[in-house]
Amino acid sequence: MRSLRAIWFPVLVFTTMVAWTTLVAPREASAGELHIETDAATVYPISPSFTIVSDTTTISDGRLGLGYAFGDDVVPGLRAYLVYSGGAQSATRFDNDLNFEWSRNLYLAGVGWGYEIQEFFRPFLRTLFGYAHQQLSLETPSGDFSQPGHDFAVLSSGGFEIYFPYQREGESNAGFSRRLTFGFDAELGYLWQTPAVYDNLQRTSDDWQRSGADIGVLNANGFFWSAGIFARIRL
Repeated sequence: MRSLRAIWFPVLVFTTMVAWTTLVAPREASAGELHIETDAATVYPISPSFTIVSDTTTISDGRLGLGYAFGDDVVPGLRAYLVYSGGAQSATRFDNDLNFEWSRNLYLAGVGWGYEIQEFFRPFLRTLFGYAHQQLSLETPSGDFSQPGHDFAVLSSGGFEIYFPYQREGESNAGFSRRLTFGFDAELGYLWQTPAVYDNLQRTSDDWQRSGADIGVLNANGFFWSAGIFARIRL
């Protein structure tokens, strides 16, 4: 319980900060933008079932995202996102007689909302949902087994962006141009997905139809944090 409080207290503070800046901070109108991000994420699974495929308590994922900001003509601060995330884990058991390999690819879409402060800082909240494809492989002395998992995933998070301001017309400042800027982002949230059921692992080393192996349910839900870089392009 204490660990949950320690995680959600900063989220509560962050949400309060976003609401406060919405009311008091000045902002300028913005046109539509493309947002391209690449991040490294660390997920902390909360289920003991995950230990079968990993010797660590974390999952390392790489992420690539594309966003579109609608501008003030639609909803100020609103973005639509497409995000891909992928990672893999492996572990050996019983003196290397059993070798587990697990991978997960997430294909997510959703929306986020943020508020720009002084043209260089943007706190945000976002929710993504979509398809999670998992693959579990098992190598044994008697042969190799494998089974895919098809699941639904939801990612909810809050974070912030720090970036160079756009150059203004007729001015020279720290920005790169009037249409392009770069920055750093950080994010904290929770990744939930339907548990993968591996009850029919099939041999991959021959073409014979055999009864599948059942190793149970793998639950990879967990809290995560990520950090990366991004580019914003004014259209």
